[in-house]
Amino acid sequence: MTGKGASNLPRRSLLLAAASGALGACQPFGTDYGTLKTALAVGFGLEDAPRITLEQAAAVPYASVAFQIGSSGEGMLVLASANGQDLLWTSAQRLAITTRNGRIVATAGLQWNLTSTVFAQADPLQTGILNEIPASAIDRLLDFNDVKRYAVRVSGHFERHGDETTTILGSKLDTIRIVENCYCSDLDWRFQNQYWVDRETGFLWRSEQSVHPNLAPISISVLRPPG
Repeated sequence: MTGKGASNLPRRSLLLAAASGALGACQPFGTDYGTLKTALAVGFGLEDAPRITLEQAAAVPYASVAFQIGSSGEGMLVLASANGQDLLWTSAQRLAITTRNGRIVATAGLQWNLTSTVFAQADPLQTGILNEIPASAIDRLLDFNDVKRYAVRVSGHFERHGDETTTILGSKLDTIRIVENCYCSDLDWRFQNQYWVDRETGFLWRSEQSVHPNLAPISISVLRPPG
């Protein structure tokens, strides 16, 4: 995932490497398709595991995230492609999500899917929510092909909830927890997204996001950042 403070990617990789001695900056995408195919097969073979282990994460040499829906076991998604700020994460099970600066903007292969996201104003995740939280609501338009609803407006209010330490694969990270309170009047849908951003760089390490009114929240933790 990308975010403010991209020049600090080596530092972010070393945070996880310090815990294992094995995790570092990911290999450049596309250099070894055989290894990538293996990574995809291994990565989402973990969907029944309560938590991805350090050894499992270290075995995948590509940018990857832990992925969980509601209280289900964790799976791993591997970075398949990048198109500007949009990152496509996928699995051998043909499950895929697209993130933009850490926000999930589209999904595929889930029971219920978010087809697309368009912002009416700049997304605070893109502009750097660590440094500036908008006082007014930020609107976005969502498409849900599976329920035939399009341009559904969601308004989100952001709040800074203070410093928190979050742990990923044994590494303790100094973060700020940001809460986004969301409401969709068209679907009478209220939900809350949470983001844990690096206190120094603004990089989004972990999040819990709702992407569909019929789906439990999705939790994402960055295991190996893009480098």
